Amino acid sequence: ISIGGIFLMDRFEMLDIAQLWHYWPVFIALFGISNMICAEKSSQFIHGCFQLILAGWLYVSIEHVWGWSFRTSWPLLLIGYGISIVLSGFIKNKN
Repeated sequence: ISIGGIFLMDRFEMLDIAQLWHYWPVFIALFGISNMICAEKSSQFIHGCFQLILAGWLYVSIEHVWGWSFRTSWPLLLIGYGISIVLSGFIKNKN
């Protein structure tokens, strides 16, 4: 219903979906914050942190902040993912 309402509002020129497209990483960030707040395990907290990093990377790449784009900055995403895997391994070993 929400998505249909958004498309209807775009059709009647009440909002511009093209502008909203730039802010969709906010939803990933909200899920990451939710995972961090509601985490029962430390690995869930780390997963939430990675979601925040992913959302930030997507936003920076879409908006070309600091000259970054998907093409030039994708290795940073792999590094962030690798760090989250290593941290998850350390945390599992301590428990």
